[in-house]
Amino acid sequence: MRFRRNNMVVLLFLLAIGMMVFSGCKKEEKGKVIVKVGKSILTVEELLSQIPPQLLVNTSPQNRSRILEEWMAGELMYQDALRQGFDKQPAVSEQLKQLKKQIITQAYIQDLMAASSFVSEDEAMAYFNEHEDEYNTVIEVSHISLNSVGMARTVLKELEDGRSFSSLARKYSADSSTAIKGGYFGSLRKGDLERLPLFETHAFSLEKVKDITPIVQTEFGYDIIRLLSRKKSRKRIGYADVSESIKMALRQQKTQRRYESLIDSLKNEIAVELHPEILEQELGISMLNVPIMPVEQGE
Repeated sequence: MRFRRNNMVVLLFLLAIGMMVFSGCKKEEKGKVIVKVGKSILTVEELLSQIPPQLLVNTSPQNRSRILEEWMAGELMYQDALRQGFDKQPAVSEQLKQLKKQIITQAYIQDLMAASSFVSEDEAMAYFNEHEDEYNTVIEVSHISLNSVGMARTVLKELEDGRSFSSLARKYSADSSTAIKGGYFGSLRKGDLERLPLFETHAFSLEKVKDITPIVQTEFGYDIIRLLSRKKSRKRIGYADVSESIKMALRQQKTQRRYESLIDSLKNEIAVELHPEILEQELGISMLNVPIMPVEQGE
């Protein structure tokens, strides 16, 4: 019991610290005030919106009092920092500007995407019927993960020149867990990689053993993926086994399409300029004009 109580106290203090950061100064007193520091107040309602009532009920009066003291201490330090002009410091101002941008953008994206990511049972079932063979196929793949397009192009050129895929994976791949195995990622069937949908999609796009993808962007970075084997699975997979992973994948696809459509639309409304070549020059990196095409290369 003591262990659980100590954990609860730690959680309450963490929540209290979060409240220090996000609470603001208020001049109007709405609700029952439990702490007041200058013109800034904390009400019972605000406290309960940050900390679940059950957590507060199950801790001691002393700990509840300490939560209020922590909020008071944080507010005192915040107000003193403002008096000394810390919010005007260039580094702090820049961080505040970036934080504001992130919060506004995140709220905007969530609002836009909420209505467009719904997936019905019929949509999920239709997708499964169309890809049933893939869900009952097991593939083995290797990959080379690179942190930049430039490095990926260098590796692709070496593959085209006849270098071994496994040796290049050991030398260049940023995925250390597979690099030591010559890039071997393992075997999988469609739906296994719920958190890596891009990687899974590109891996299953390969049809012939030894086929290699072009440079593709995945959750790892810039990838080159190689198909090692492709065969039918022994155990048949039905819709019920993969319905949730299908819905998740379709939601991600809808969200991505909506995002890309939005960006294309906004680019027609707001003037933009992109100069990656200047960045490459400043970094001293030569941009190789290697065509991004699939290649086949044996070990």
